[in-house]
Amino acid sequence: MAGPAVVAWLVLLSAGTLLVTPAQANSEVTAAALYYLLQSTLAGAAFFLLAGLIAEQRGKAADQFVAGPPLRATWLKIAFLLVATTAAALPPFSGFVGKLMLLTSTRDVEAATAIWVVVLVSGFIVMAALARDGCYLIWKHKTAARSLPGAPVGWQRATATALLIAAGPLLAIAAHPLSNYAARTAAQLHAPGVYVAGVLGAGAITTGHEERP
Repeated sequence: MAGPAVVAWLVLLSAGTLLVTPAQANSEVTAAALYYLLQSTLAGAAFFLLAGLIAEQRGKAADQFVAGPPLRATWLKIAFLLVATTAAALPPFSGFVGKLMLLTSTRDVEAATAIWVVVLVSGFIVMAALARDGCYLIWKHKTAARSLPGAPVGWQRATATALLIAAGPLLAIAAHPLSNYAARTAAQLHAPGVYVAGVLGAGAITTGHEERP
């Protein structure tokens, strides 16, 4: 399985994790899912861009699980470690915060045991897959191989990738205000009457029609 394919499976896993939300009519779960949705979307986008850059740097080896030449852009190694840590939900980045919020919000639901087992086991699988990816795509080189003489990574793509990767630690730093915002949003989703009253007027809740001045 190639690098981008692993990233695609990670996106699918994140989408499956979010299915916890409709299964639980709970505003706390919804708030956790909103934060998890934001961080997993940015991490997935960063990983897809990074996978493309690494494949280009490896020449003919591309994204296959074979030893290739060393990467010319060595910063890609650090970038891979950062985004892999976020995707694997390891502390101190936003992936860990999102998973922790989901697990905490589901601790009292009926299917808590099943949810915890699935989320934690899938996390270990992700760590194993990303560790294998890192070994083959970045650190395992051909004997006496030299760095590719190809063109360096363009600043536009490097900047876009770096900004997306930076979202991991930034979302963790801003976890408190973001979680508060997500909690308020979830509360409105589960009790839309307050929002309807604020927009259409208090009478709209009982009559079902817009109040006229």
